[in-house]
Amino acid sequence: MKLDNEQFNRLGTDAEQESWLTEFYELNAKIPSAEIIGSKQNVLAIRDFERMRARLINYGIRLVRLRRDNVVKTAVSQMRAEQYADKTERETGKRHWAVKRGAKRLEATEIDPDVLLRRIELIETLQQRLMTGFADHEALDLEYEEINCSFDETADRLCSFLGIPRKKNYRIPHAKATPNDVRSSIRNLEAVEAKLVGTRYAGMLFDGPNPRSAGPNDDCRNHRVISRPGPFPNRR
Repeated sequence: MKLDNEQFNRLGTDAEQESWLTEFYELNAKIPSAEIIGSKQNVLAIRDFERMRARLINYGIRLVRLRRDNVVKTAVSQMRAEQYADKTERETGKRHWAVKRGAKRLEATEIDPDVLLRRIELIETLQQRLMTGFADHEALDLEYEEINCSFDETADRLCSFLGIPRKKNYRIPHAKATPNDVRSSIRNLEAVEAKLVGTRYAGMLFDGPNPRSAGPNDDCRNHRVISRPGPFPNRR
């Protein structure tokens, strides 16, 4: 198995990304060095979306699209991940973006309401681009809460799509850094709520018919996702 994580972030031009894609995925090799070759990339880091889209289709690279429909919680989680990375860098000299199991989680923090709203709008735009930009590309769509709420079933679908055997047990090394009920994570909650009032995002900060009555598992109780799995040949 050969994997990589967000290499596109480090490459500033489309030519560099094309070169990396060709080399990493061994697109010119008759027999790849690994049965499974895959990478996780950020849509924002793709320098030329249309050209990259054409390459993925041309080379038959299977696409797994991961999204989170609740863009407010996505933005909060991203901002807190950045805060955690800053904190761990100050304490250890190394930036950690995810909380390892057993490690101390990030305490409640201040979330800048203006930055949050801009981040929400950016995430929504990028997710729409991801979903519509590959409309004619055979893909497996995974929504974040599918993994949270039905991990085994989601893993089965993913393995089936990639054509690989399903492992019996998975070891997940990281814990959820920001709980579904964000009230314990945002120190300036009232200011954040006020910023979202009047926007289409207002109802996403909390869950349930009565936002203030939401519980930690409401995301799973209310969860419903329509996914589109399907086979696609060659590399994963």
